[in-house]
Amino acid sequence: MEHIFKNKTKVNKVTLILDSALDRNISMTHTYKRKEGYVIPDVMPKEFHIEGLKGNKWTQVTRISGNYRRLVRLEIGKEYEGIRFVLDKTHGAKKTKVYAFYID
Repeated sequence: MEHIFKNKTKVNKVTLILDSALDRNISMTHTYKRKEGYVIPDVMPKEFHIEGLKGNKWTQVTRISGNYRRLVRLEIGKEYEGIRFVLDKTHGAKKTKVYAFYID
């Protein structure tokens, strides 16, 4: 998922709302444990990175590993010609969804 700007733009922050299987009506709090332990939904993105476009070249801005959060806020603070989200791995599913990709 990417956004190309008309002009070089300062990206202060990226906010993502990721798939956490809310449609399955599961509980996902850190205080609730099932007898088999805490289970992160398979559709939840586990590893991903954000890339920024400068001079027709995409470079990695930040990388997230071991993610378990539905709402992810990332401080960027640099100018880019474009910004994109790249999924590297989920917690097991072949597909996932990004419900929101906000750029501030």
